[in-house]
Amino acid sequence: MSNHYVGQQHRDRVPPGVPFLRRGVTATTAAMNAWRSMVEDSRGREQRDELHPGSHPGGAGNWLDAIGPEECWRLLAPRRVGRIGFTAHSGHPVILPVNYVVHDGTIVIHTGRGPKLEAARRRDLVAFEVDEIDRETQTGWSVSLTGRAGWVRDSRELLALAKADLTPWAAGPRDEVIVIKPINIAGRRLSTPRTALYAN
Repeated sequence: MSNHYVGQQHRDRVPPGVPFLRRGVTATTAAMNAWRSMVEDSRGREQRDELHPGSHPGGAGNWLDAIGPEECWRLLAPRRVGRIGFTAHSGHPVILPVNYVVHDGTIVIHTGRGPKLEAARRRDLVAFEVDEIDRETQTGWSVSLTGRAGWVRDSRELLALAKADLTPWAAGPRDEVIVIKPINIAGRRLSTPRTALYAN
């Protein structure tokens, strides 16, 4: 038997073991990563369930409960100041305080020429939020909605909206009208456990 043949056999015999070992380690690592991911997903679901409004977890702190659509509108109607969130022409998100009025299930805002009106001209999807917070008791509520903003140009619609009691608080030419037609509305209420139980 030649030395060349023995050397060739040795080379053929040793390398296959190395890839096999690497494959085993890789398979074990992948299995461990999959197991860790499964555990983390399970813990994430448990935490989401515990933090979901109405779950009332134990420990210190007030209770968070969901507010239904009908009550959301009841809370929005008498308020006059909210926050509108939209995307400016630069592509950056913007949140601005505005005074508003509720009219026929829509949010009506007076404004002048600017990024809000441009967003309404594009009929962008916007967000709108109103809240009332008591810092001392750490209680309160918030209502948020999403919907399409529209720049009202029709004379008949403008005449109908003119009956809504809305006057811009800021000075300057703010005669343009934006209407937000909600697609989704939701609210949350933060209250002490005793108050929450009494309310229920």
